[in-house]
Amino acid sequence: MTLELPKGLPCNLGLRRQRRLAGCTRLTSFTGTFQCLQTLYLGGCGRLADAESLGSALKSCRHSLTFLSLVDCHSLSTNGLKSAFQEAGRLSLKTLVLGGCRVDDELCQLLGNLCPSLTSLDLWNCPHVTNIGVSSILQSEAPLSELNLRECLRVKGAVLLEFCTASRISRNPRKLRTLDISFLGIVNDEHLLPVLQEHAETLLCLNCGGPRCLITERLLSDLPPKLEALDLADCKLIRDLDELPKLQHLSALSLEGCIAPMSQVLEVCRHCPITSLNLSRCAVADETANEIACL
Repeated sequence: MTLELPKGLPCNLGLRRQRRLAGCTRLTSFTGTFQCLQTLYLGGCGRLADAESLGSALKSCRHSLTFLSLVDCHSLSTNGLKSAFQEAGRLSLKTLVLGGCRVDDELCQLLGNLCPSLTSLDLWNCPHVTNIGVSSILQSEAPLSELNLRECLRVKGAVLLEFCTASRISRNPRKLRTLDISFLGIVNDEHLLPVLQEHAETLLCLNCGGPRCLITERLLSDLPPKLEALDLADCKLIRDLDELPKLQHLSALSLEGCIAPMSQVLEVCRHCPITSLNLSRCAVADETANEIACL
């Protein structure tokens, strides 16, 4: 099914500023001219494959479009995505969601050149992206404050150090607020510690973990004081949570699959304003669960 929208509608209509077509599984092509479009959500359009029409549509709104989601548009080939963004040219995007798409390093390099205003980038589950692609994004002028690399299995923790060096030389200093590096390649304390120190005043959400996450409790003492959400799922080397009660703004905590004393978990719950707690696959006894429930 092809969606072609008519030209000539007044620019001040809300319909001209937003298109939300999430989960339109029969949609194969998106065409039209959208000079005033600000938000385009095509997430879950798994049959969308017409990269040429998409590129033309993006080109028509490149000065106004600030939000674009193509999450799980897996029928768009890698070359198709490249041609669409090349056709679109330099964009005003601030948020770009490409999770589950066929993104590779070359596309990342292209985005680094075409999206200088990007503040939020989601590359969840893009298995063809490596450190080369992430590096090209981090070395661009984009003032990134949110980055999701979850399940980018070929990305390794060493590239995170560029978040610090690139930030210092950029004309648009970055103020990192959200970082998801869960289920990457090897990530250890040496990779992540400089990032935490560099962005100690701004980082609010940190997700890490997975079978190749080698961070230890040594890192917990350097967590940003304003941190509100922390995901340590499957961080098997963390067995001491003594530093967490110091986080006075921590409201969401995931310790799924972790090996940590439940007595320390209770202390965290007593001292932090926890509203969301994930202890799946943890050794939680009935008594501990009751105590947590009563807090």
